[in-house]
Amino acid sequence: MKRVFFSLFVLLLSMQGFAQEGDSVYLFSYFINNGEDGLHLAYSEDGLSWKALNENGSFLRPEAGKDRLMRDPCIIQTPDGTFHMVWTVSWGEKGIGYAWSSDLIHWSKQQYIPVMEHEKKARNCWAPEIFYDEENEEFMIFWSTTIPGHFPETDGMGDGKNNHRMYYVTSKDMVNFSETALLYDPGFNSIDGTLLKHGSSYLMFLKDETRHPVAQKNIRVSTANAMTGPWSPASEPIYDEDWAEGPTIGRIAERWILYFDRYTADSFGAMSSTDLVHWEDISDQLSFPEGTRHGSILKVSRSVVDILRGQQSTKPNIVLFYVDDMGWQDSSEPFYSEETQLNKNYHTPQMEQLAKEGMKFTQAYACAVCSPSRISLMTGMNAARHQVTNWTLRKNKSPDPENNEITPPEWNMNGMTQGEEVPLTTKAITLPQLLNESGYRTIHVGKAHFGAIGTPGENPLNLGFDVNIAGHAAGGPGSYLGEHNFSASWRDGGHIWDVPGLEKYHGQDIFLSEALTIEANREIDRAVEDNKPFYLYLSHYAIHAPWEKDKRYFQKYLDEGLSEFEATYASMIEGMDRSLGDIMENLKQHDIWDNTIIIFMSDNGQHRNVPLNKPLRGHKLLPYEGGIRVPLIVYWPGHVSPGSVSGQYVIVEDLFPTILEMAQAEYRSRVTQVVDGLSFVPYLENPEKEDEVRPLFWHFPHTYDQFPYSTVRKGDWKLIYRHLDQSLELYNLRTDLSETHNLAKEEAEIRNELASLLSDHLREVNAGMPVLTKNDKPVPYPDEVK
Repeated sequence: MKRVFFSLFVLLLSMQGFAQEGDSVYLFSYFINNGEDGLHLAYSEDGLSWKALNENGSFLRPEAGKDRLMRDPCIIQTPDGTFHMVWTVSWGEKGIGYAWSSDLIHWSKQQYIPVMEHEKKARNCWAPEIFYDEENEEFMIFWSTTIPGHFPETDGMGDGKNNHRMYYVTSKDMVNFSETALLYDPGFNSIDGTLLKHGSSYLMFLKDETRHPVAQKNIRVSTANAMTGPWSPASEPIYDEDWAEGPTIGRIAERWILYFDRYTADSFGAMSSTDLVHWEDISDQLSFPEGTRHGSILKVSRSVVDILRGQQSTKPNIVLFYVDDMGWQDSSEPFYSEETQLNKNYHTPQMEQLAKEGMKFTQAYACAVCSPSRISLMTGMNAARHQVTNWTLRKNKSPDPENNEITPPEWNMNGMTQGEEVPLTTKAITLPQLLNESGYRTIHVGKAHFGAIGTPGENPLNLGFDVNIAGHAAGGPGSYLGEHNFSASWRDGGHIWDVPGLEKYHGQDIFLSEALTIEANREIDRAVEDNKPFYLYLSHYAIHAPWEKDKRYFQKYLDEGLSEFEATYASMIEGMDRSLGDIMENLKQHDIWDNTIIIFMSDNGQHRNVPLNKPLRGHKLLPYEGGIRVPLIVYWPGHVSPGSVSGQYVIVEDLFPTILEMAQAEYRSRVTQVVDGLSFVPYLENPEKEDEVRPLFWHFPHTYDQFPYSTVRKGDWKLIYRHLDQSLELYNLRTDLSETHNLAKEEAEIRNELASLLSDHLREVNAGMPVLTKNDKPVPYPDEVK
């Protein structure tokens, strides 16, 4: 190994004894790629072998600055135990990012500190570091900035137009800051400084950024008697074997280790010293997580890392098994208080098994049509708020037919987006995005229906998913049959319905539900092989039209006396149930069954052409229970009592906060949208918990296939407001689940209370109301109707 010696104020460096605490571990903060996914952490027992935490996933996504990067993260811990972090937010902004945390998991709101905004010519703020002076109880933040023309003698020595010098501010509270001042001008272009207090002296290790006429790109050191200087001339290079940057130094056992990013070698390097004078290259002894870039080292108590490791090791896999147009009664597992003949029509043994091992919700709700439910699931917003109130398909075109009496309002017919601004869309941070930021591999298999053709929302990859198989803009398949290439062309249907991404199954005798299951299980296999927690959103096209026979099960239903249509429908139900069983079996084969959550739910009620959900009234698109009440089962080992049943009513937007809480993923400081959903984790963990009386809302201001309406349920009571004639219907669901007795006249006080509650909600979210042809005015709110 190469040994380097330099003489640098040796008399200042009298060593003091250092006793390493037995309960200490070393932590390394870093970024990967361009810093767009945020803070990464690794830990080490010996300072040489570093292991990534959180599966090398992000602990904190960047929010500060226009570019929202988190490069060069520097973390310190103050005597009160608080962690403070600063970072580079952009390649070209005039400020830096700052946040604090008590545990490195939950962080404060991120701040943008405009340290160079006063300098009109300043080009950047790079590689900030934070240092705490315990004696004076004062923070110093320092960084590198280029101000063209300030140091003309070295203008041509750097990269491009960069000619950096070190600047700093101080603060007692990280709220109020001193004026920016020059910290160090070494006489050359310099960035990436890090500070060490040793005895009564201070050492600054920094990068010489000189590139012309002779490239340096090496690590040097300067000393001072105070943290703000004045600083000595820089030493000869400590390391100059290849280009290096981003130094950080830590005391490991009986030696100091200076780490740096050997960016041309695409690896980390290190020099060690027992006296800060003589240095030895130990780069070949290091092991860092793949992709590690410029960061900082920090000694922390073992309990801190144990908490971080515990978060990683207990992170559950999540499978959301989402079914299309499946009614409340379309299963041999009854969701009513008793088994009915409709339950006997179906064979769903896997749903039965899931209910035995999990919790069944008898009062779960969705929107009355698919796209609104899916956007609520993805965003946590109620449909009236996100205003994707009908199904989407064609850009800027509503499926509503013309109506002589009423015109639907403008609504977000283009679906949703997460990034760019798109007209007639709702913009939000999505569930898969938040899970991805928490370290999950996010997998989409099946129906998407999040956005119109030609908009970002048509592709799940634009909405936070790492993988998309078979998801696109259309809400139904061209065909369920592989022999028809899952296309509608065989029946002269439009290619708009063709299911994408499954070409390998074209021409084969395979049902769509089976093909999607095979693909989903392959993605589970890959995630397990890569040791990544996963969120699998298996969104079946079944049981949506067109209804086609699943030949694996069709004949037995005919033999049981069902009509050909009923047998076809039942065969599709059982094929979906078989998919659930195949997923469950694969989880068990991988020995991850006990660390996987399964949520089974439908996106709305039965289609109107299917036998009704007796005793429920109505079907898909309608506000009656048959259109909005859906099956819901949750399996969560260690949290949910097997075979338990909950009568608490929940709604689709509740899945957003519930899943994030299950995944231990913080979202409140990250989302830009209002989250209407409420986590029902308390009910999962305590089936005896008293039911909460809260309002649930529905809003369908459309003429497509049915009448426009708004609806509220609170407690046992449900109010339906028909927009066309402004009539009100009031039902007591405890005594009249079939909604046959309209009590709007008899129970005027309850009617008025719910009308006011519904009106307040519609006003709050600025819900779109249709326009009446007779007076060219929006439909009045229900509390305005006399």
